Amino acid sequence: MNTLGEAKNKDIRQVASELGFDFGRGKRKAYCPDHSRGPGKGTPSLSFYEKDGHHRFKCHGCQKSGDPIDLVTWVRDCSTKDAISWLNGGVTNGKKIEYPPLRPETPEVPVGRRIAACSAFHAALGDMDDFGANWLLSERGIKQETIRSHRLTDIYREKADLAMGAAIKATDVDTCVALGIAAKSKSSDNLFCPVGFSYHIAIPYLTDKGSVAHIQFRRVSRSG
Repeated sequence: MNTLGEAKNKDIRQVASELGFDFGRGKRKAYCPDHSRGPGKGTPSLSFYEKDGHHRFKCHGCQKSGDPIDLVTWVRDCSTKDAISWLNGGVTNGKKIEYPPLRPETPEVPVGRRIAACSAFHAALGDMDDFGANWLLSERGIKQETIRSHRLTDIYREKADLAMGAAIKATDVDTCVALGIAAKSKSSDNLFCPVGFSYHIAIPYLTDKGSVAHIQFRRVSRSG
């Protein structure tokens, strides 16, 4: 196998681990180094999957994507040649880490359905409560004017159920599951919203027309 082929066929999660990525629970996703604050401070948005027999990654926040070589050139800010040399060197040939099997590529949700689901989900959340507003002010210096202009809000169990229902009504179950705002229970036919089990700040990514195309969730502890 040539050096290019060797580099492209490296275990992508092993590569990510060697590059210093933090993984979420179950090691199926990682925190994006470009826009995530990391474990306990955000949501892992970088997925790993298999396509045509090759390992690939994609961040569902900033849309960065590619193979192991692309991952190295992005994080190390180096040339393709240097990335291949790094991948084929001793760095990624150390102790192997056990990961769950890679899943096949998940089909992309069409932009129109993504916007419809995310916009309905966000609208159903309503305004941010006092705790979230006070936390943003004290911890981040973000005032009410900024909260309103950027349409920041919050989500917890009661809001999550309503928001998930609104998104499903606007699109369908499969769309919402693919976007990660709905999940199917392993023990029943019930659906649940994965971010509804704790308190999160919901940060919408807006289109030029003001629709919501994506939502990032920042977990905040309400204890103490």
